[in-house]
Amino acid sequence: MQITIVKCHPTQVFQQIEDHIEDEIIHFRAINCNLLDIPKLNMDTIKVLDVSFNRIQQAVILPKYLVYLNLSFNQINYINNVKLGMFLEYLSLIGNKVTLNKNYRTQLIKQLYLHSPNIQYLDNLIIDPIFKDQPQIPKDKCFEEITGYNFEDIQ
Repeated sequence: MQITIVKCHPTQVFQQIEDHIEDEIIHFRAINCNLLDIPKLNMDTIKVLDVSFNRIQQAVILPKYLVYLNLSFNQINYINNVKLGMFLEYLSLIGNKVTLNKNYRTQLIKQLYLHSPNIQYLDNLIIDPIFKDQPQIPKDKCFEEITGYNFEDIQ
C-alpha cells in the first residue's frame, strides 16, 4: 500500500497512519506537513519513506528494510551513529544544515558503507563504487611510509 500526504497538519498524518494500521504500508510520503519527527510506522514493511520539507531535526527510529529515504529540506544538523539499514540504496539530505559541514559527503559515505553496503545515491548523486574500495590511510602514518616513496631519492 502507498500513502501520500502533502501539505496537511501533523494530526492528519497520524490519523492516516491509524486508519491503515492493519495494512502493509510499503511507500509512505508525508511532504510539507510540519512534522517534527518521523512517524512511527510498521517498521517491517516500509521500503520508501519520504518526509521531505518538514521540521525533522533527527532520524532516530528508521525502518530496517528501508530502500529509499528522503529527508530533504528538514532541520537536520548532524548524522552520527544512525544505523540506516543494510538495504538502503538512496538517501537525500539536501537542504539540511548537515550538508554544510566540512567533508560532509566523504564522511557520510564512509559511515553509510559500514551499515548500508547497498547505498548507491546520496543527495541525488551516484556514489562512485570505487570510493567503497579505497584503502583507509592510518592517521599516524606519513606519505612516505604509506607509498614507499622517498623525496630525497629525486635530488
